[in-house]
Amino acid sequence: MLELIDISHHQGPVDFDQVIDAGIAGVICKCIDGRLPDIDPMFETNWAAMRERQDQLVIGSYAFARPDTDGGGEADGRAEAEDYARTMIAAGVPDNFIVWADVEHGGFDDANHSVQMNCDFVGAWVETCEAELGRSPMIYTGTNTWREHMGWTMRFNHLHLVDADYRAVPDRTPWPWTFWQYTSTGQVPGVSTNVDINRYQGTMAELRELERPRIIQPRRGPILPPLDLAGSGAYDPDVARAQGLMLALGQPRAGLVDATGRPDGVRGPSTRSAWFNLSGTSSTIVDWRILLA
Repeated sequence: MLELIDISHHQGPVDFDQVIDAGIAGVICKCIDGRLPDIDPMFETNWAAMRERQDQLVIGSYAFARPDTDGGGEADGRAEAEDYARTMIAAGVPDNFIVWADVEHGGFDDANHSVQMNCDFVGAWVETCEAELGRSPMIYTGTNTWREHMGWTMRFNHLHLVDADYRAVPDRTPWPWTFWQYTSTGQVPGVSTNVDINRYQGTMAELRELERPRIIQPRRGPILPPLDLAGSGAYDPDVARAQGLMLALGQPRAGLVDATGRPDGVRGPSTRSAWFNLSGTSSTIVDWRILLA
């Protein structure tokens, strides 16, 4: 297991040599908060010091997403990613570094923004980052943010996930995490304040591979028809298919099967409850990618 820290101006000056000597494998620093000119006050200093030590540290930067301050939706996501890329290029980008798109409550709390707007924002951010910097970002988020503001979407499950969860065992995440940020109150030599610490369950060689420029393609699966579990009605083969998948994923059989023990194919509260348990969302629209992941 390896550990990385992520830092911003809140940590003040960092002694990166002490951080390296403490066995920290990598550092991710904050670059920008939403749009220009809101560059993190310590970004240029941190980034220059990190680049000088890249043979000893895996390095990366992150952008705090702010769809709540500039309209939200696709156009806002594109503009924020363009400003992030412009800032990174001006500071000097090496061949290898990690990008985090920081998707959390603090930037997504505009009640007027729908889940679809938020998903379009993140989608445009990802696509623009790939076009401008030639690499796919990782998605940094938490379970509550992804459920409440992103509708537990699986649209981005091809990307690496950074799960911010400070409990002893991470809660269920929308897809398997690559990094687990397990504390925001870590103590690391060379950092005078509390600091976020992230775990990586892999080797240093595997971690270095994550720095390389790469555009990750979305996962492709079978095309299945839209399915709404609301209401009730007669047998529906697509409902039966969804029930069968939910049973295979460990949902209780009560209310999902007929007298023969097969999926009954009927919409109802038990089927909707099983879908809620698996998806973490109150939406009755089935996202087949969750059931087929």
